[in-house]
Amino acid sequence: MPLLPSTYRAPWGLRDGHRQTVLGAFRPAPALRYQRERLDTPDGDFLDLDWLAANPSRPLVVISFGMEGHAQRPYVRGMAAAFRAAGWDALVWHYRSTSGEPNRKLHFYHSGLVEDLELVLDRARQRGYTQLFLVGFSLGGNMTLNYLGRRGAAVPPDVRGAAVFSVPCEVMDCAQRLREPENQIYTRRFLESFREKIRTKMPHWPGRISDADYESIRTLEDYDARYTAPHFGFPDVPTFYRAVSSRYVLTGIARPTLMVNALDDPFMGPLCHPTEIAKDHPYLHLEQPAHGGHQGFLRSPWHRWNWCEERAVQFAMTARAC
Repeated sequence: MPLLPSTYRAPWGLRDGHRQTVLGAFRPAPALRYQRERLDTPDGDFLDLDWLAANPSRPLVVISFGMEGHAQRPYVRGMAAAFRAAGWDALVWHYRSTSGEPNRKLHFYHSGLVEDLELVLDRARQRGYTQLFLVGFSLGGNMTLNYLGRRGAAVPPDVRGAAVFSVPCEVMDCAQRLREPENQIYTRRFLESFREKIRTKMPHWPGRISDADYESIRTLEDYDARYTAPHFGFPDVPTFYRAVSSRYVLTGIARPTLMVNALDDPFMGPLCHPTEIAKDHPYLHLEQPAHGGHQGFLRSPWHRWNWCEERAVQFAMTARAC
C-alpha cells in the first residue's frame, strides 16, 4: 500500500516526543470494570485475561499492551473504552507476570511469544467470537506483527486485521536508542520493574534466578543477556533480538494492518520505520506522524480520548468490512 499521510496534528506545546511520551502515561482515561479469567497454558503456566464482554455476536478487539504494561494503563483503558463505545467487546490479555501475580515458570515474556497470543485468540473463539481485530502497543505491537507475519495466509479468517502503535519492529535499534542519556529515565523504570518481579521469583527458584549484583545492569541489553536470552534458550542478545524483531517478517502479513510510528518517538531508531517494506506491501499501511512520541498521540494532556483510539476504531471498521 502507498505510505499513508497522517491525519494526526499535535497541538502547540505537544510537538516534542519526550513530552508526548511522559504526558501520555498520565492522561485521563475512562474507568473500566473488567471481568478476569485465568487461562491455563499447555506448559503449566497461566495467562490472565481481562474482558469487557457483552455478547459474542459483537466483534471483539484483542489488546496487547507495551512492555511492563497491564490492563489499567491509561492508554489501554482508552483503547478498550473507545472500541466499547463503537459497539465492540474488548479483551486485554496479560503476559506472564504482568497481571499482579508471578507466573509459575522461570521465564517471563518477550515479543516473539506468538503462541501465547494464539492461545488467547483460541479462547475468544471458544467463547463464541467470530470477528476478531488486534490492537498492539510497543512490545505488544511487535508481538502482533510477529504473529501476522509468521503465520501469513494461515492466520484464521476470523482475524480481520490489526492496528499497532509505537512498534519497535527492529529491537536492537530500539535498545540502542534507549542507551542514550536522554532516554535513561525510561530504561531505569523498566529495570526497576523487572527487578521487583525477579525478587518475587527468587524464593521459588533458588539458585536459578537472583538479583545479586543487579546494579551492574545499566541497559536493556545487559538485562536480556543475563535473564531473557538464556531463559528462552538464545545463545546471545543479538540472536535473540533478531529472532523477535517483526521487521523481518513484515512481508508475510496477509491481513489489513495499520502501523503507526511517530517520527519523534524517542525509543525508535531509523530501522523502526520500515518505509521501503511498506510502500509496495499489499496489506501493510504505514503511517508516520511528525509528532506523537511513544504511545502519546495526545489531543491535549486533559482530553478523554486521543487520536490513536479514533484511528484504530476507524481502521478496524474498514478491515471488518473487507
